[in-house]
This record gives sequence, C-alpha cells and structure tokens, in this order.
Amino acid sequence: MSNKAPSKLLEEINKSGKDNLHHVDPEVKNHLPTKEVINEEKTQVELRNKIGNFNKEQLKPTTTEKKARLPTPDEINREKKEEELKKSISSFKRASLKHTDTLEKNPLPPTEAIQQEKKAVEFRNNIAGFEKGQLKKAKTDEKNLLPTKEEIAAEKAAAKK
Repeated sequence: MSNKAPSKLLEEINKSGKDNLHHVDPEVKNHLPTKEVINEEKTQVELRNKIGNFNKEQLKPTTTEKKARLPTPDEINREKKEEELKKSISSFKRASLKHTDTLEKNPLPPTEAIQQEKKAVEFRNNIAGFEKGQLKKAKTDEKNLLPTKEEIAAEKAAAKK
C-alpha cells in the first residue's frame, strides 16, 4: 500500500478546508510483545529443546527406598464396600423406617437381683484387692499358752525318771 492518499480524498479535504478537520489519535494495531512475554517464550523454547535433545545415557541408576505398592483386589473390594456403606449411611432417611412390635425374649432381671450381684462383685473385688499392709498390729491375750521349749524338755526329763 502506498503512503499517498487517493486523489479524490485529497480534493475533498482541500475543498472543505483545514478548519473542518479534527485531530485523531491513531491506534497502534501492531502491538509488540513485552519483555516478560519474550522471556517466557525463550524459556519455553529452551525447555522444548532440552526435552528434544535429552540423552538417556547420561542418567545414572539409582536405588529406591520405597516402592508404591498397588492395592490387591481384596483391598479394592473392601474399599468399594466401605464407600457404598458410607453413601448409604449419609443418604439414610429415618422416615423410610416402619414401626414394628418387638417381643422381649430375654427380659432384664429385677433391680433387686442386679443390686445383689453388684454387692457380690464389690465384695469379691475387696477380697482380691486386700493388702496386708493396711492391717494394724493388735495385742492379744492368749488364753491357752503353748509350752516353751524348756518346759517341754523339763516334762520329758520328768517322764523319763
């Protein structure tokens, strides 16, 4: 495209005069990229080149400490069941329950029997947890004193004579 304007346009401009013309700011249509965009593109190109020119022979063998173990089919099935149970629990609606009459097959014992059993258990626990160290020493009077060794020896000697 040439830099000269068409001749008809120039004639009209000259006829109307310069006073009827308004100043217009031209729009820049060809935007140049910023430095940031250029730098990003450079790094992307460099990365692509590095990936394309990658040499596997430069790699060194390494040892791994832990291996990612895949779950067994049993573990997968168990996990699926757990998920199903969680979903069924979260979507459970109490209104869907129906009332039923229940018959007591194993009625509870009367309260007196429960109290007696509690006392018996407490008594057994007290006996099992008894400590001799809690006893106090008491002085007792002996009614039937046992003979001492000297008295026994004297009786034996008297019986032999």
